[in-house]
Amino acid sequence: MKMSLIGGGGVRTPYFVESLAKYAEALGVTRLTLMDNDEEKLTTYGALAQWMAEQTGARVNIELTTDPIEAVRDAAYVVTTLRVGQDQARVLDETIALKHGVLGQETTGAGGCMYALRTIPVMLQYMQWVHEYARPDAMVFNFTNPAGLVTQAMVD
Repeated sequence: MKMSLIGGGGVRTPYFVESLAKYAEALGVTRLTLMDNDEEKLTTYGALAQWMAEQTGARVNIELTTDPIEAVRDAAYVVTTLRVGQDQARVLDETIALKHGVLGQETTGAGGCMYALRTIPVMLQYMQWVHEYARPDAMVFNFTNPAGLVTQAMVD
């Protein structure tokens, strides 16, 4: 069975793979597709993730792609962990909010609202691709901040 990690070029990807390795057999996951639109980060963290999977002896084939449709095609599980605008946008969200005396953190307050405005349209596009190309019974797990707003938009 296939699992996809959208945002697979992130620093947490190797830890995700390490955890998945422990439960892959019980979940029936034999393929993990890491997808990211930043090819350099995908290559770097993807290689580290592949190495970690090998070290654990996990029987999970790890694939790397920048193509979101290929990432979700036939997936039974889709995990999202995006940072739309990358770290540069987060810094702007948080510092602009703080400059005006309001909370800037990416999950709440003005910073979170700005992040949501960038992120929700992107996430809705990904969910359209999941609907069209993943398995009909695919499960989606959202770890994209601001998680509450993004998840509500996905559900709606």
